[in-house]
Amino acid sequence: MDVLRIETWQREDCTIGVLTYGDFQCFTLELPWLDNQELDQALANQIILDSVQWQEQNWGGHYNLSVFDTVTLAREYFNFKKIYFTSINSLDDIKYQLSKGNLVITPMAGRVLKNPYYQRPGPVYHMVVVKGYNDQEIITHDPGTRQGKDFAYANDNFLKSIHDWPFDLGENTNLKKDDQVIEVLKGEKVIIVIEKN
Repeated sequence: MDVLRIETWQREDCTIGVLTYGDFQCFTLELPWLDNQELDQALANQIILDSVQWQEQNWGGHYNLSVFDTVTLAREYFNFKKIYFTSINSLDDIKYQLSKGNLVITPMAGRVLKNPYYQRPGPVYHMVVVKGYNDQEIITHDPGTRQGKDFAYANDNFLKSIHDWPFDLGENTNLKKDDQVIEVLKGEKVIIVIEKN
């Protein structure tokens, strides 16, 4: 199955893309414990548009989201019950969650990831779904590129790239992209976990 690709919203707000992409993968490939609903491209696009409208009505705009705000959106709009964020110290924290069968979403300093398939220079902030690992790499579903299915990042690069969005909703509206890049690198090392049970 191809990676779910939402052209417009994915580039402007990958948080929404990841949530929808994460559900898409859960429903169809990896984690059928969330639901048995099938999502196609048209339905996924509509879910994204509806969630953007919800953000505009409830938060006064459509912004990049910290993990706190992403979890809030997942609970309040998508009705996720067993979702939370937690700090990490190493990749072992991610591997532990995966070993429990949980879904892991990581906030990333997109330009540090240096994915060769990103539109240059890459996103300031991005989120990916972690699906597995081996001794040298973290394996993801990265909705930021058409080549994102099973995309592997070197362990060191992946850990170095994990940074939360350090702003409150709409707080950074006057910062230039280069300044946002610097600020994102100050963001905490956290992950979003959606529990299996």
